[in-house]
Amino acid sequence: ITFPSGLTEIGPWALKGANHLASITCKATTPPSIGNGAFGGVNSSIPVYVPAASVEAYKAANGWSKFTNIQPIIIGSGTCGDNLTWKLIDSGELIIEGTGTMYNYSNNPAAPWHSYRSLIKSVNVKDGVTSIGSWAFAQCSALTDVSIAESVTSIGGDAFRECRILEEVILPTGLTQLGTGVFLYCDALKSIIVPEGVTIIGSDTFEFCPNLNSITFP
Repeated sequence: ITFPSGLTEIGPWALKGANHLASITCKATTPPSIGNGAFGGVNSSIPVYVPAASVEAYKAANGWSKFTNIQPIIIGSGTCGDNLTWKLIDSGELIIEGTGTMYNYSNNPAAPWHSYRSLIKSVNVKDGVTSIGSWAFAQCSALTDVSIAESVTSIGGDAFRECRILEEVILPTGLTQLGTGVFLYCDALKSIIVPEGVTIIGSDTFEFCPNLNSITFP
C-alpha cells in the first residue's frame, strides 16, 4: 500500500488484520498520526518506505515505531554487476554495493540508472566493489558528492563524463588505473590527487576541465 504525501492521519483499525501486507510506502514528510489499532495484525518486520530525511522521525513516531524495517523510499534499483546491486533513494543518493566488478556501459546501452541521472546528487560505492564501469555516472548533472571505497582498483572510461557541477573526487588509495576521459567535461572540478599505485591514466582524462587548477601525481 502507498500513502500520498499529503496524508496527515490514519484512523483507528484502518489496516487491522491486513496480515498479508508485504510493504508500506508513506510519502508524507511528517509521520501521519496513527489511530488505535490501525496496524493491528500487520507484520512489524515488513519494509516501510518513507522520505529519506524522515526515517528517524518515523522510527520515533507513535504507531510507526512498531516497524523494525523503516528505510528510505527507493526510486529505482537493480543489478550492475554479477554480484553488484544498485539503488537510488529519494534523497538523491545512488548506492552501489556487493562484491566484484561493475559492468561497463556506454551511450547505448547506458547505465541502468541513466534515466534518473538528473536526480542523482551523490554516489556511494561501497566496500567490496572492485571497479567502476565505463560511463557509469556520465551526465549526472546534479552530482556533487562522490564516495569511493578503498576496494576499487580501476575506474572505466568516461565514468564521470559531463558531471558538470562536480568539484571534488577523492580517489581510493588502491586505485591503479584511470580510463580514457574519466573526468571529461567536468567543468567545476577544481583539484585531484592521483594515488601512489596508479600506473595508467587514459587519454582525455582531464580534458575540458577549465577550473582544474591542481593535480598531484605520484
